[in-house]
Amino acid sequence: AYCFHKAVRRARPRSLLPAFTSLTLFEMYVGIAAVSIVEGATGRCIHKVHSDPDLRVIEATALAYALDSNQPETRTMLRTIQERMAKGQDGLRLWRSFPYEGRSLIGKLRWWHDSIWSNEGDWQRAAITFVAHAYGGLDSQPEIILTPYDVYDLGTCITHWANTANCKLRQTVEEIVRFCRPSLNTDATLFTSWDYVHIPLAALVASVPFAMLARRSGIRALYWPLNGLQRLLVGATLYCGVMQRYQHYTYLMTIHDKKRIATLARAATQSR
Repeated sequence: AYCFHKAVRRARPRSLLPAFTSLTLFEMYVGIAAVSIVEGATGRCIHKVHSDPDLRVIEATALAYALDSNQPETRTMLRTIQERMAKGQDGLRLWRSFPYEGRSLIGKLRWWHDSIWSNEGDWQRAAITFVAHAYGGLDSQPEIILTPYDVYDLGTCITHWANTANCKLRQTVEEIVRFCRPSLNTDATLFTSWDYVHIPLAALVASVPFAMLARRSGIRALYWPLNGLQRLLVGATLYCGVMQRYQHYTYLMTIHDKKRIATLARAATQSR
């Protein structure tokens, strides 16, 4: 497709429409190829999660928690509990920061990639809900933490709950129950990934007239920074458009003891 488009562009150069961005034809097709690769990898991850009974349970409990926690009365209750258990939350924060401490730059970037989809308040509410219902309260926390793998797995599950709760879900309880059926052989996802793409996309659209004027002026001090900004916004748009769903499913697959976490997540959900 790129070669054909290149040949057409050489035979009939663009004359009617101006260039809206400074991206070259090669850069545009690299972006399209990257999106296709990530979407294909996401589809395979969804299939693996749906085929694994433990990961399927963890995903279903995250969706159930998200639906329940977004109810106004539930959020009010969780804030009250969060205020009363302020002292016990210091230990829980270690579960969130454990994968970040002592990591290389790549490891820290990976932590941000997994954690930017929810804020600290969302994570704390998910952690309190998980511990209070799966273990019976924060007082038992010292007995919970056994190994670094335990800390990582619990932090991963809670982060996944918080990320899911912070998404604009469009599911019902009936759909989640149907999703949990072991006999259901489907790769359909109940999770959408268009929560943040409008932000960089709107900024990209807003930058178009300014970039066009800067290129027409011929002043490098004007159009070079705008060219760089537009490339950054295109990358941010592609990232927000495809990487949230990819992260959502690949993150689950990093849990070490899936069966134990699935049992705890089920207990935390059923006891509510």
